[in-house]
Amino acid sequence: MGTIEYTTPAKREVKIQSPSDEGCHRLPGGAYHVTNYTVDDIRLYANEECVLTEDGKDQSGRIGGESFYLGTQTSVEYTPGQSPWLSYSVVGGGG
Repeated sequence: MGTIEYTTPAKREVKIQSPSDEGCHRLPGGAYHVTNYTVDDIRLYANEECVLTEDGKDQSGRIGGESFYLGTQTSVEYTPGQSPWLSYSVVGGGG
């Protein structure tokens, strides 16, 4: 329940109303800025399959995190050199 809003690399604004808490969801066009106005936390991924990037590398190829955890009622900005997020899953959602 709620809305996920994101901005694509082409600066298009997208709103997803009441996303399902089941499975993997693609972010068409990719996402640079994401705001989670839902009642659930989400996890953002750098691929379309909601799987972690190669072990030990983050989205920009640096050593570090493999996905991004975005809590409810929070947002995350693009970091220069980062790949866009291409999918998300709801934390605790079915899979």
